[in-house]
Amino acid sequence: MLLHLARHPQAAGRVAAEAASLPADPAATTSTHLGSLQYTQALVSEVLRLYPPSWLLTRRAPRQTQLADYTIDAGSTVLVCPYTAHRDAREYAEPDQFQPERWLDDSGSPAKPGVFLSFGTGPHGCEGAALAMAMLTLLAAQTARCYHLSEPAGPEPSYQVTTLEGLTTVGLRLRATLRD
Repeated sequence: MLLHLARHPQAAGRVAAEAASLPADPAATTSTHLGSLQYTQALVSEVLRLYPPSWLLTRRAPRQTQLADYTIDAGSTVLVCPYTAHRDAREYAEPDQFQPERWLDDSGSPAKPGVFLSFGTGPHGCEGAALAMAMLTLLAAQTARCYHLSEPAGPEPSYQVTTLEGLTTVGLRLRATLRD
């Protein structure tokens, strides 16, 4: 998320502008303040779409199921890759492009169940998704409010699988300077 704030200064500026309405004391922030951070929430959703916290979800089929032209036997392990699913052009226009605005327009927002998988979906979805979104939104807002982020010259950061489901950024370098 911080890398995208650094690489997209116009988006970071919009986040900073929204964050200007937050109380000076972060502890005084309420759900009403959080609700006013619509663009910031869109930016967080877009980063999570492009780089979901878990790149692979596993589920066990409780019974035989037909999925498109495939029969999945009861007890089979099914793997779902949010990383690639979120880049499906049938669900997301220009899926490889960073476009937080797609989350602001109801016609472009992926509202269909099972399309946005960063926190899983259905009965096995992450119970902490709302808390995580609130925390990430406030982190992005407060960071953009206080700092201009930039990326020093150097090699492109890469991603490394750290567990069956986790990805970590390798070689990430950012520079933060205080906003005026």
